[in-house]
Amino acid sequence: MATGTASGTGAIAASTVGPNYKFNIDIDIATTGSVDIEKKMPSGAWIKVVTGITADYSNVFDTPAMSTIRLNVTAVGSTIEWAVIPGDLKS
Repeated sequence: MATGTASGTGAIAASTVGPNYKFNIDIDIATTGSVDIEKKMPSGAWIKVVTGITADYSNVFDTPAMSTIRLNVTAVGSTIEWAVIPGDLKS
């Protein structure tokens, strides 16, 4: 599990997840802000999976292969709390 807070813009929270596991991403935006969820390609480039999260957010994802994901804060007006929580094997 990875958790933390962000008070400035930029990439945070690169975590490796999978394979065949579910994982949860929680984001608490206190007042204003914007966060993208990004996934690392084999070339090393980052692609956007979810763009422009501007309110509290919680979602369960699953991945068929080992993947590296990160959160990228694109705007911040207050502290943003985040968590990437591993779960069980996909059923």
